[in-house]
Amino acid sequence: MSQKDRKEYFVKDLLKNSFRSEDKFDFKYFLGKKQVCFKFYYMAYGISYGYLHDCRTRVLEGRHTFVHGLTYEEDNHKISLKRESVVAWIKKYADEYGQPQPDKAEIHLSDGLTIEELWDEYIEGLRENEESKKISLSYFYKVFDEDCSSWLKIPSVNRFSQCDVCASFKLLKEGLTKSQKAQYNGPLNKHLAIARAERQKFYKHGRKANMTKSIAMNKTWHKYASVIIDGMTQWTTRLPHFRRIPKHLDSKDFLDVHNMGSMIENVGRFMDFNYANFKDDANFLVNVLHRDILRIQEHRRNGDGENSYPMPEVLYVQLDNVSTNKSKLMLAYAAWLVHTDVFRKVKLNFLLVGHTHKNIDQMFSRFSVRLRRKQAWTLDETIEVAQECFTGGVTCEHTEKIFDFSSWFDGHVFDCHNILAQQAFKFKKDEHGEVGMQYKQYSISPKWLPETPLAKLASTPPVAGPGYIKPIPFTEEGIEKLEHTLQALKDIL
Repeated sequence: MSQKDRKEYFVKDLLKNSFRSEDKFDFKYFLGKKQVCFKFYYMAYGISYGYLHDCRTRVLEGRHTFVHGLTYEEDNHKISLKRESVVAWIKKYADEYGQPQPDKAEIHLSDGLTIEELWDEYIEGLRENEESKKISLSYFYKVFDEDCSSWLKIPSVNRFSQCDVCASFKLLKEGLTKSQKAQYNGPLNKHLAIARAERQKFYKHGRKANMTKSIAMNKTWHKYASVIIDGMTQWTTRLPHFRRIPKHLDSKDFLDVHNMGSMIENVGRFMDFNYANFKDDANFLVNVLHRDILRIQEHRRNGDGENSYPMPEVLYVQLDNVSTNKSKLMLAYAAWLVHTDVFRKVKLNFLLVGHTHKNIDQMFSRFSVRLRRKQAWTLDETIEVAQECFTGGVTCEHTEKIFDFSSWFDGHVFDCHNILAQQAFKFKKDEHGEVGMQYKQYSISPKWLPETPLAKLASTPPVAGPGYIKPIPFTEEGIEKLEHTLQALKDIL
């Protein structure tokens, strides 16, 4: 039962068994047909005093409607046009600037933001002919609390990677008055607008590669392929997984399991699981992208079952802006894809740190929420949980071997300089058939630099292709950890 359904049950029960006198409600509490006192009622149902008191308050304030007798609809109080406009604005703001959490059904706004600052932005964004939508700060607080607080949060500290720019503005605004804080709103809003524009650019790439959405655009979807790759936090998928962790188990009793997620436009969702016997480094990420390209090629070959689809000419790849992703090896691999004519052009885009991919985070969130309700002793059971999460399905694989791209490209790649501040990279051949690389600070920046593209491959890697990398063997410490885990599980069972 959801939180909404749970509260709906208790409010409906209070409405059914209580009576309104001239100036107050006469509340009565029943368990079956037997009347009980207030305290016995909430203790019997396992709810708190405050929870039941809140249900009583909702009844007293009339935050309900009666339809066909005693049918109760949660939060169906009369919604004014002002309230609707505020809720719609908050939802749009959360969609553009919020970060969906990969392990819960919540969206987090920038840490350090206040509801008063949110209200200021709402008021400033109203046009001259929208005076009727102006509301007070207290009413904005009320709307946020009643309509949005269950799914939209403003954390005191960012739970995951934090944007340095946002963190800097947060520190600068600490201890200042409202008027003093206002001097930083312009630069901060400009930064947030860039983050939003970067995300919109990525969505545009996805639409170009989407078979359904691109039909109206001259049916050019087959020319493009779009891939998002991101990693899930390892503590969520460690094994064994319990709904409630036994008290005598320690973090050292669990095995680390890594989950790399991919979303490929038109092709589907994918999760690649592996134990910690492979390093989570640049070589591993290139392997994930390599598998995704093979998946794209297989999908195009199969086509609609009768006819194959044309292979894409352009590849768009979206990654987190971290050092293992923006590596010399990843850039070399992108150049090699163009050099061998797998694609005519490859674009790598890196979202700003702290402003992550919305759709793949939602995929992780669904999996994490589902996993919290299940127990998984093995990797196979974890994969079964992941496959249950989505109506359209998700393809899960256990990575047991990976290519050694790092050694394969060694000695065949030019060094890269001054790329840390760049968020977008493009690879294509020039008129002489040589692969060149250009970059921009942001994908929305007007000009690719340098004007003369940089050569990325010094020479072609061996045609035979890369060999496999050896898994990291279990150390003495790792074996002790396994033995400790087995003993802990025996104690439970």
